Amino acid sequence: MPSQFLLSVSSACRLRNFSYRTEKTYIYWIRRYIYFINKAHPATCGDQDVQAFLTYLAEKQHVSASTQKVALNALVNGKGKKNRQTLLAETLIEPLKMQMQKAKDLMAEDVSSRVGVAMEVGLSKKYPNARFEDPWAYIFPSSNWSKHPFKGEVCRYHLHPTVPTRALRVAVENENIFRPDTVRGDRTDVDL
Repeated sequence: MPSQFLLSVSSACRLRNFSYRTEKTYIYWIRRYIYFINKAHPATCGDQDVQAFLTYLAEKQHVSASTQKVALNALVNGKGKKNRQTLLAETLIEPLKMQMQKAKDLMAEDVSSRVGVAMEVGLSKKYPNARFEDPWAYIFPSSNWSKHPFKGEVCRYHLHPTVPTRALRVAVENENIFRPDTVRGDRTDVDL
């Protein structure tokens, strides 16, 4: 059974409409921090404890700078609400449009079965029919339906983050590229 403190963190994440994945990540890092400070209540600790934890992650655990930022965000319960922009190569516009059409067609099939996209609880209350509307469809949807962790209804999530990572790994190996690479970005808001 999670502590009252961790339950309050979950509630705060949901209140701010953080994704379920972000909530789980924040809980993970906060739990690690609590063990680092010998199970003291985080409210009793100061900035020097947070700094010591981040230093420990960097020097002893050898985590990346981005992982340290995620841990810090979890501890201060902050998440950047910035609009992220990126360049899109001209050669990718048509394939992306085709993918968007495939996603739209899949959404139409789902809606005919009364299955919509997975949405945060707060959003689905505010916009009860949105999960059946095209603008809410994922551009890269999962190939399977899933059960929503809070609402219990059958829905379709976005493509699991490991799928493109695995595909990239295979492509890198097939092309004999020796530089390791990763897939970045789960933001799929695109307006063409």
